[in-house]
Amino acid sequence: SSPLQKEAMAGVTAPGARHLGGRCPVGAVPHVVGWRRVSPLRSPPRRWRISIPGRAVPLGGGAPSVPPAPPPPGADPKTIPPRPPTAPVAPASLVELGARHLPERGTMPGVNGAIGPEEILTVVETEVVKALQEALGAIEARTGDEPPLPHVRYDDEDWRCERCGYENFASKSFRLCCGRCASPRSPLPARSAYMLTGDKGVGKSIALATVTHWARARGWLALLVPCGWRYVNAGFYVTPSTHFEAGFFEDPWSAKPVLEAFKKAHDAELLESTRLQTEAALQRWAPATTLLEFLDAALHEDRFEETSTAVYDLVEELAQCVTSPCLVAVDEFSAMFTRGVDHYWKLIQLAPDDLVGVDRLRSGVPPRDLADHEPLLMKRGVALYADTTARQHKLDTHFREILPHTPHEIKVTGYTDAEFKAAIDYYKDAGMVHRPEEITPNTIRNLKMVSQANPKVLFQRMLWM
Repeated sequence: SSPLQKEAMAGVTAPGARHLGGRCPVGAVPHVVGWRRVSPLRSPPRRWRISIPGRAVPLGGGAPSVPPAPPPPGADPKTIPPRPPTAPVAPASLVELGARHLPERGTMPGVNGAIGPEEILTVVETEVVKALQEALGAIEARTGDEPPLPHVRYDDEDWRCERCGYENFASKSFRLCCGRCASPRSPLPARSAYMLTGDKGVGKSIALATVTHWARARGWLALLVPCGWRYVNAGFYVTPSTHFEAGFFEDPWSAKPVLEAFKKAHDAELLESTRLQTEAALQRWAPATTLLEFLDAALHEDRFEETSTAVYDLVEELAQCVTSPCLVAVDEFSAMFTRGVDHYWKLIQLAPDDLVGVDRLRSGVPPRDLADHEPLLMKRGVALYADTTARQHKLDTHFREILPHTPHEIKVTGYTDAEFKAAIDYYKDAGMVHRPEEITPNTIRNLKMVSQANPKVLFQRMLWM
């Protein structure tokens, strides 16, 4: 036994016993309960927790709490007691994502499993989505005459979380979400880009798709790469670029679907009213002078092998556009930083740096190595990225070696209580539950414990009921 346990068994006050619950009575045998983690994002130094038979001792100090009363006679001991009443929480709302403003939804890995090709996807509007919409609304109010938002250095102030009251310091890793409950900062500070990270299935792709759909419905020019891994690996072949120096390659089979979806998701009037700004695009795609004529020229069958250059020019045009707010969104972001891709040229494996357009798509968030990094600074727009920390087996190194903690990062952790209830109510009303009578308050609490409020796990569990 440790010295702390020996002193507790001897009936004396051990060093540090004040914050472990006070003096231990003589003859009582303390039991080690285990570790306790206070924060889902950052854990304090671990401490032993001592419990004494017949008396519950809290970890953080204070007077010993009274043990719970035994259940009344005849009550089922397996029944979970009702939760004590809490403050009312505003109900979460639902959002419909139609194919009109989101034609890429069938190719997004985190979205296509929940919908069919022509069905309307209904999702829960999470607090992360609401915070991003509020931040993008402030960027929408910009005129383009202001200087671009900074790329790396930000003068953030300390802030207190509205949900849990935790004091967050701007010098720490996570600046846009709470270090204890992972709630997004309200309001989100202005950034040149935002990056959503989290575990698998917590709703990063859904949030990315919801924000993109929201932006396009409000008249934004939004370019979406629905799957970063497929964009750099799934093409049938590559060919040397005729517009860049030797060593750069076009991947037309991956770039053409991105351009087609971009054209389909926007009104022709909006594309026709947006004029080209960069000299490179005006020369390469002459006589095109508007965004609609540029897309028609890039999607012509005679220029199929130049579509990667067209994606590169499109990103540059969105960065310079001031007539409409612009968005560049990429899912599975870390796939654009791997050491090699599934393409070879003369028996030599290529890297993402060798593909035209990849560097511009990923340059909204700075990587650890800033050498030869040209930042993507948009005059009236923002870049939005999403990636999971669970893709370690597909990377050559650790996720944080590629993308360190940046002031752009927002942690996504799953549903809140209101969002969890809204999701279950929707599944019941949509007829996805075969036995809706079994959805009781006790079942909901069990589902939340089993799924850990993970939207993907909850969806799979509801299909089994």
